[in-house]
Amino acid sequence: EVDEKYKAAIAKADGAFGSKDYTTAKTAYTEASYTKPAEQYPKTKNADIDKLLADANKQKEIDEKYKTAITKGDGAFNSKDYASAKTAYTEATGLKPSEKYPKTKLAELEKLLGDAAKQKEIDTKYQAAITKGDNAFKAKEYATAKAGFNEALGIKPNETYPKQMLAEIDKLVAD
Repeated sequence: EVDEKYKAAIAKADGAFGSKDYTTAKTAYTEASYTKPAEQYPKTKNADIDKLLADANKQKEIDEKYKTAITKGDGAFNSKDYASAKTAYTEATGLKPSEKYPKTKLAELEKLLGDAAKQKEIDTKYQAAITKGDNAFKAKEYATAKAGFNEALGIKPNETYPKQMLAEIDKLVAD
């Protein structure tokens, strides 16, 4: 009778374990263990279930942290807070290294930051050329002023200010 009860509990537990119904499996293995306390198999299987459940909880925790990091990264990215976005996407990549989304967003950020740095460099050079032109114009050094404004046009050809100043210098020199 004890053997039959044990075998039935093990069969029920193994079936539940196979279908990943760990609660039912754990209950049935525990029943089998009470029926035959000396048997190691139900104890081992309960330990396996405990490990699986602990791993599932860890994975759930990682999933939640990942989701939070992505949400934070997307929010920061959309509000152009690129430093915070980079931190959040890096955290997400650390949590789930195989996920492509945060890596794609990090690459996009790097491109944006690189483009911004290039634009800043262009703006700085342009402003230096304009300052050179303006200072020379004020000092009535028209050749130097023209050089400065022409340099500015070479950097940003669509700007109107250097064109206006060159026209004004030409008019002054002609007069």
